[in-house]
Amino acid sequence: YLDERKTPEGKPAPVAARHEIALLGHVYSKAIRWGIASSNPVRGLDYGERGGKRRKVELEEVQRLCELASERMRLAIDLAVSTGQRRGDLLSLTRDQLTDAGIVFKQSKTGAGVLIEWSDDLRAIVGRARAMSPQIPAEYLIRKANGKPYTGCGFSAIWQRLMAKYVAAGGQRFSFHDLRSVSADGAQTAEEARD
Repeated sequence: YLDERKTPEGKPAPVAARHEIALLGHVYSKAIRWGIASSNPVRGLDYGERGGKRRKVELEEVQRLCELASERMRLAIDLAVSTGQRRGDLLSLTRDQLTDAGIVFKQSKTGAGVLIEWSDDLRAIVGRARAMSPQIPAEYLIRKANGKPYTGCGFSAIWQRLMAKYVAAGGQRFSFHDLRSVSADGAQTAEEARD
């Protein structure tokens, strides 16, 4: 199945095949728990070689992308680079998370609390976000023109349109998640990057 799975256009689809097999594995795990099946045929299966999903994005690439972006998208990009936080945590960022010490994030993935201390750049980015209209409601730092937060799907659509413009201008595609690595540039060790 991994070798034979194709898109409707007939192109190989190994990533889709891996996801579908993983889903089948979850279904069998539930079936075993419910007493409907006795074994999971997917367990121990070799999923084949996985390509590197992430690539190193250079700060110069981010700067070129920002030249094509709207102010709202530039704010999201700047916050991602300055804080290293995930998209969902940035889109749900509200003013009550801003403290005297910095920005307090509750990680949606792990539930851990993280304090990103203020820097001059971070203060300037948050100042731009606070100044953006509309001012009422302005609960969310990254907000649509009506003041409401972006949905994940809505934000993804805007990102994909921006990325299409960037690629048309000669850039190489990357994901919003890839911006997290830019915030760790210059770190000598993994621990220093994390901190």
